[in-house]
Amino acid sequence: MTSRYNLPARLLHWIVAVLVLAQFFLGFAADQADGRAAEALVDRHVQLGLLILSLMLVRLLWRSIKSPTCPPQEDPRWQRWLAKVVHHLIYALIIIIPVSGYVLWAWMGQPLDWFGIYSIPILFEGGDDETWRSVAGYTHYFAGFGLIALVAVHVCAALWHQFVKRDGLITDRMM
Repeated sequence: MTSRYNLPARLLHWIVAVLVLAQFFLGFAADQADGRAAEALVDRHVQLGLLILSLMLVRLLWRSIKSPTCPPQEDPRWQRWLAKVVHHLIYALIIIIPVSGYVLWAWMGQPLDWFGIYSIPILFEGGDDETWRSVAGYTHYFAGFGLIALVAVHVCAALWHQFVKRDGLITDRMM
């Protein structure tokens, strides 16, 4: 049996997981929509992205205060190393994606209202050189697909632990 993550860590994990999943669908829906529907979906996509970024920053802060549990020591060293790399990449992408999205939004120069609660300041103006807008756009797009791939690896590994190894990783640590 492995040690259990504390309640705030588990809650932040599952809330962010559900929001990231919703964000994928929202982003794809916004990409397929036209006109006002597309604008409304993009607006919600941006707001949800900023919420995810905020929760990830809280999650990182919590993780720095309360160290995560150790991975199962019976797993081979390479698996523990790979799990650590995948987790760190997922964390990095969940931060990079909304930051690059913010750059795209800021480049448009439109006000950014966060769920009617707070107006996010635009920290720079885009200007005529669209190099950084392109970099942000490609980063946002490809990092999103990278995150999908890493989340798939993460989910498959968790399911493998739960149903093939039957070591109770999900139920013992994350529920």
